[in-house]
Amino acid sequence: MVHVDFDQIENCDNYSSVPNGTYICQVAEVRVRPGNDGVERWGIRWIVLEGPFAGRTAAWDNLSFASVGLRRTKLILSRLGVPVNGPQEISSSDVEGRRGKVTVYSQERVDPVTQRRIIANRVPFAGVEALTQEESSSVFESSSVQGAEPLSSTQSSSQDEGEDSVPY
Repeated sequence: MVHVDFDQIENCDNYSSVPNGTYICQVAEVRVRPGNDGVERWGIRWIVLEGPFAGRTAAWDNLSFASVGLRRTKLILSRLGVPVNGPQEISSSDVEGRRGKVTVYSQERVDPVTQRRIIANRVPFAGVEALTQEESSSVFESSSVQGAEPLSSTQSSSQDEGEDSVPY
């Protein structure tokens, strides 16, 4: 017979696979889908590249191409080295494999349909920074993280700031 106290088990779904902090990450996956307004948005999966959490998903993040989200999208893309001056044709493949320092924090919410508590990592508005030249050259010269790609030579830094969007 097994004695179990189920009152000690939280009734929540915890999707945080790394603690709050800043990690050197790579865009491992981009999921393209229409937003609620019909305008394209990208779900970005950030994977940790080094340290004890290497290979884990740091967070799912969103980039929205609707007017309300373009300020953050421009900021993040520029910090990943994607050209953001003037009119641009940008594909999700332009972002896949890009690297940056990503800050994540755990956020709890209640699913409106199931009423279950959900804990997931978020990336703040300005939570992606360009890697320094030193970080760029040291990261993954001998990588063992599955899904990590070589660092793009076109990746560069930029600046800006603001507030966050909801992760996938």
